Amino acid sequence: MEQVAANSRFGRSNQSSVVARTVTAAARAHASQRAITADFGVWTYSDLLDEVERVASVLETLHARQVAVLAHEPASTLVWLLAALGSGTPISVCAPTSHAKHSEIADLVVGAMPYSDSVFPTLRPRIALPPGSVCLSTAGTSGEPKRIVHDDASLAHAIYQLQRLRAEMLPSTPIEDDVASQLQATASGPNLGLTYLGGMPIWTVAGLTIAFQALCCGDHIVLHNGFSLERLANDIDAHCVTNLSLAPFMAQQLVRLLRRESRSTGDSLLHVGIGGGLAPAAIAADLEDTLAAAVTVGYGATEAGGPISISRLNDSREVRHGTVGRALPGVEVALDEDIVRVRSRSLALGYVRSNGIERFTDADGWWKTGDRGYSGTDGNIVITGRADDLIIRGGKNIDPVQLERALERHPMVEIAAVLSRPGRVGSESDIYALLVCSDQPTRGSIIEVCRANDQTVPQRLLRVPTLPLTDDGVPRRRMLDELIAHAEPI
Repeated sequence: MEQVAANSRFGRSNQSSVVARTVTAAARAHASQRAITADFGVWTYSDLLDEVERVASVLETLHARQVAVLAHEPASTLVWLLAALGSGTPISVCAPTSHAKHSEIADLVVGAMPYSDSVFPTLRPRIALPPGSVCLSTAGTSGEPKRIVHDDASLAHAIYQLQRLRAEMLPSTPIEDDVASQLQATASGPNLGLTYLGGMPIWTVAGLTIAFQALCCGDHIVLHNGFSLERLANDIDAHCVTNLSLAPFMAQQLVRLLRRESRSTGDSLLHVGIGGGLAPAAIAADLEDTLAAAVTVGYGATEAGGPISISRLNDSREVRHGTVGRALPGVEVALDEDIVRVRSRSLALGYVRSNGIERFTDADGWWKTGDRGYSGTDGNIVITGRADDLIIRGGKNIDPVQLERALERHPMVEIAAVLSRPGRVGSESDIYALLVCSDQPTRGSIIEVCRANDQTVPQRLLRVPTLPLTDDGVPRRRMLDELIAHAEPI
């Protein structure tokens, strides 16, 4: 077993989080192995630990009580995050363009860049966060993003649940009942030679979960600074990626690119996961056929610390693509009038409000997600959309996301966004489809695609040059109305 210096301060503080101690154990066990490949080059686990030590010294010198990091570069962001967790310093991970009031939750704001971080002291934070906690933001698809606080216990349980899932797929993986013991055992165990690549940004729960999953097991992760479809396709083969994670729109665009250019991504892929939004079965099937690798679909949330459920590799193709699988080990899922409820030790403490942290769970620990769904065969879950996004027309429930994915199956439609607006006085609301197109599709060809996918045909088909999207490619619905006046009818 390889070793790094035993006098490392990172992960040895009395307030050090379980995650920090786990990454320290992985770094000591796999010192010369690749940890991170980023725009600037490659860090081994020894290099990563050196960088974390450097930032930990900065935090100690500045006496920072709470930190906000603007994620200009993903590897540097992870370094600041691990250094904060190693000292028990609460940290907020923010998009680089975030306009949040950082002074409310931090006395130090950092612009994370490799070897040249920008540090800005602020006033004393107005809202106190628990030691070792991490604050993340939701995507904000239908309103302002919510800031959510995870403590050490919920973060550790989120990773633990993923390792329990890993053990289902790799029976030789040891399983401990104690969370910290399990994470330490996996971190110090044999290197499996896995390389992860995710399309989601590091400041999202999906991006962060993938990074933690890799680094807590001594695996290798490839980090991209911004989403580039071309680079994603190239790096799968260039870095022999084994585990790929994509949002639904990324999956659909990757399939288009590879088919259009008759390209291959090599044969290294073992597993491809789709999450971060509603993924119709056709997208998963297309991706599996194109990449020649098993594709599973998952369901998760920032509030839950990442995945809630996921289909398994040994499930049938119908289950893997048409459902979000069964709940992860340690996660309970129930349905309340078709609304999904979740209970798990990975659930966050609550939302950041002006007067502190507001819990979102009920007295029994259940969180009502606002997502609609039902339980299929063998406990596999089907998510049908957001309850508050539902459009009702002609007595029929229309989910805008399902309709968007159908519209995007048109070869000239790159991205679609669907909304409803009031119709004539006394009539039902009309459905509008805003389409970013690569060419000039005909109205008839779009109608044909909708009908072929058993979807309602929108009353108004409009072409727009661009759409406001979240970091994982979901339309920001509250910003769509203002585009209609300047859109071109199809």
